[in-house]
Amino acid sequence: MAENGVDIVEASENAVQGKVTGVIIPPPDIRAVVDKTAQFVAKNGKSFENRILMSAQGSSHKFDFMRPHDVYYPYYEHKIREFEEGTAEENERKRREAEEKKKAAIEAEE
Repeated sequence: MAENGVDIVEASENAVQGKVTGVIIPPPDIRAVVDKTAQFVAKNGKSFENRILMSAQGSSHKFDFMRPHDVYYPYYEHKIREFEEGTAEENERKRREAEEKKKAAIEAEE
């Protein structure tokens, strides 16, 4: 069966499994915690990050994103860099605008 001119069976047979590349953006509730933590770490340094990780709260699952094995760790590191470079707010504004345009396009199709 073809979809958009591509044979689905053929496409799945040619798929390659491997490491996921890119950054996975967390859902809004987790993203709020990640963003605020990244902002504090960018402002106060890695010693602040270490204090969080060594605290009782830091050992909870709420802060798993601070550990390299977590799927949201690349996003967290990216946000720290953004805050250090001063680009976080501008990038967030652009992301929101893109989401709004996408939502408007979907609504227009319906």
